[in-house]
Amino acid sequence: MIYLYLNKNQIKLLYLKKTLLKQEEVSTSEKTFETSLFENNKEISVDLLASAVKEVLTLSFGKNISDNQVTL
Repeated sequence: MIYLYLNKNQIKLLYLKKTLLKQEEVSTSEKTFETSLFENNKEISVDLLASAVKEVLTLSFGKNISDNQVTL
């Protein structure tokens, strides 16, 4: 399960995974952007936000994520 925290110019990711032995693995990642993602509590651009989420997921998992795998 993936949890995202979206801030004005920051995205935090929390990834929870259960293993075969019913243990839980926890992974976290954080990325701060120079451009603002939100203005007046609304996203500036859906494409910009999707691109930012895709970038955080790529950094977290270390593999390329295609555009059709990120939906907002």
